[in-house]
Amino acid sequence: MPVIDVAVYLLICFGLFKVVSQLVNAAWSHNLPIPPRPNRLPIIGNVLSIPKHAAWKAYAEWSRRENSDLVGIQILGQLSIVVNTKKAAQELFERRSSVYADRPQLAMNVLTGWDFTTAFTAYSDEWRAQRKIFHQSLNARAATTHHPVQLEKVELLVKCLHDEPDDFARHMRRYAASIAMVIAYGYNTETNDDHFVDVAKKASHASSSPTVRYLPDWFPGAGFKIRAKECMALIAEMQEGPIAYVKRSMRERTRHPYHYERVVQTVCRAILHNPDDYPDPESFKPERFLTAEGNINEDEVQVAFGLGRRNCVGMHMANATLWIMMASLLAIFDISKAKDEGGNEIPVDIAYTDNLVSTSLPFRCAIRPRDREAEELIQQIGHSKN
Repeated sequence: MPVIDVAVYLLICFGLFKVVSQLVNAAWSHNLPIPPRPNRLPIIGNVLSIPKHAAWKAYAEWSRRENSDLVGIQILGQLSIVVNTKKAAQELFERRSSVYADRPQLAMNVLTGWDFTTAFTAYSDEWRAQRKIFHQSLNARAATTHHPVQLEKVELLVKCLHDEPDDFARHMRRYAASIAMVIAYGYNTETNDDHFVDVAKKASHASSSPTVRYLPDWFPGAGFKIRAKECMALIAEMQEGPIAYVKRSMRERTRHPYHYERVVQTVCRAILHNPDDYPDPESFKPERFLTAEGNINEDEVQVAFGLGRRNCVGMHMANATLWIMMASLLAIFDISKAKDEGGNEIPVDIAYTDNLVSTSLPFRCAIRPRDREAEELIQQIGHSKN
């Protein structure tokens, strides 16, 4: 049978499968409440409703339009629920955490190799064992033992920002990555172009309907599987490279002193930009976290680290990493808008990537020491590193 006939045949079978799947799902869920959903097309559902960029804004808008904390999205018969408010997130993921602590086995996680991570592991004995190991090394008390590493790395960050302020984004990425690599593997990132960090950056994440994992590589529209294989190779290197370094260092007895003996869909952006909780959410207003008396309020934006049994086990270390960095940079530098050749301020366009881990798109700013005392402090840091 010619390849094209096989492709057409499989396409027809796939379409019939999805139609039957939809009918079965519709019959099964006929009496179950489903959150409001955008208008759907036959078979493909809401595929065309989801924008390619800043999808969280569309989800938040659907919630406001439907006056619902939850909205549904149906794609090829698969129903997903998007949680758009803090109140609903706390109700589902904290008060009912035993019900909603599991994770679906997404096709692209398996195809790309991302299914090894604790974040994507099903709620099981394996997940509990992984979580226990992480908790022993990253709980609130244990996190304080990492402060020497964080202070050491922030001094390097200050020096790099002073010497190359225009390259601030790469310096900050290295700062965060270097702390994680030292704590996990005893590995010091020597440059901004460190191989292990670069591999991790390239290991992108994708997701799709679980059905597509069974399509052959040559099937029309299945070109993503070629990309998935490339991702799997990167992820394998991301896992195996640092561990190989650890084994080699153990043989040579050159491990970093901080190295461990053990190596081991909530739309947060919509929730943290909810105007009911954070009026004028797009504006930079630190005072929103102060009480009327000028004290820090109780809003610790916990939702940024997740809720319930699936919250981020490394949040204490992450908070300390951010606090040490911000306190150091604000004490030493003035950070302002960059200026063009005419002395006019260059506006900053607030835009972000649409990756699983969203980051800001490139922009320019001016970073300079606050005063002579700050300049002298930076020089002292530089001398101590030499």
